Amino acid sequence: MYVWHLVLSSLNKFAVREASIGRALGVITRCIIVVHFCFVVGFTVCVHAYAAEIAKGSPILFDTVRSNYGVDVSSLKTSGNFTCTKPGLYLISATIRSKTNAAYFAVYKKNTAIVYGYTAEHEKTDTFQHSGTIQCVKSFGQGDVISVKPWKTIEVNKWSCLTVVMVK
Repeated sequence: MYVWHLVLSSLNKFAVREASIGRALGVITRCIIVVHFCFVVGFTVCVHAYAAEIAKGSPILFDTVRSNYGVDVSSLKTSGNFTCTKPGLYLISATIRSKTNAAYFAVYKKNTAIVYGYTAEHEKTDTFQHSGTIQCVKSFGQGDVISVKPWKTIEVNKWSCLTVVMVK
């Protein structure tokens, strides 16, 4: 009888330990998920105004935040620059809408163009807005600066947007 008591007692302790391990694993899994999402960075910012003229080499100011996850994007409204706070691999997409004929622009890492784009070439009598979209995947370190700049003075219109997402 005493042996059965020891066996049952041991099994009970094992079951309690198993349940504790299961609960602990659940807590650890939830913590890993929370930590992962704490390090996720992503945003979409757009130009709200109609027809803002941007000088050659000046960053485009994105004044409307469409979405924002885990990062301060206020500098995009004032300086047109986004400073990376977390190193990683980023997907960048920029769409520029303009009436300017062949409105060339680029995404910059610090002062180096990393991907180039332009809006359609058209006749001077064409009053329609055209858009150009560029994308790239690039590794950025903490403190790296991302911006979108035209190669010549261009008119940038509403719905021009920049999206930056940390993918790894």
